[in-house]
Amino acid sequence: MGGTRVSRSVLRGFNAARFEKARTDAKLSRGTLAQLADIRSDETVRRWEAGLSNPQVDVLRRALIALNVELHRLGEPMVSVDELIQIPESDRLLSDWRCLRLLTQPELAARAGIPTASLTKIEANERPLSDEAAERLSRALELPESAIREGYARGKIAAAVTKAPPTGH
Repeated sequence: MGGTRVSRSVLRGFNAARFEKARTDAKLSRGTLAQLADIRSDETVRRWEAGLSNPQVDVLRRALIALNVELHRLGEPMVSVDELIQIPESDRLLSDWRCLRLLTQPELAARAGIPTASLTKIEANERPLSDEAAERLSRALELPESAIREGYARGKIAAAVTKAPPTGH
C-alpha cells in the first residue's frame, strides 16, 4: 500500500471492563463469544478484557452484534458502542468518530467516496482536510461538519505535540 498504514484497531478509549461485563451479562464464555463473532480465539478475548490489546474495529463490530443478540435473548439491556469506546466528545479525533461508528478506514472511505489512502493521511494529519472531504465525511459519519473539522483540528494538535522535539533543561 505504498507505506500508508490502514488502521483497523480501536486506538483509544476501549473499556475492557465494560466489554467483559457485557460478555458475562450475556452469559457467554470467551470461547463461545469467539466462535459467535468469528474472533481468532478465546485468548484474543482474554487479552482485550485484560487490557493487553485492543480489538480491531471490524472484529469489535462482530463481537458487539453477538453480545447484543445474547443480551436481547436474555432480556438484559444491550450494550452500545459508546459504552465500549469511551472518549469524551470534546476530545474525539476524526479516527475516534470512525471507530465509534465501527467502521474501518476502507469502509469509511468507500462510504464517503474518497480514496482510502487519502482518508489514512487525513486521519494521520499528513494531508489537509479539504472542504469537500469534510462534507463527505460529515455525511458518511452522520455528524455535523463542525465535528469533523474539530476532530481533525484536535488530531493536528496531537500530531504536533507528538512530533515536537524534547525540550532541554
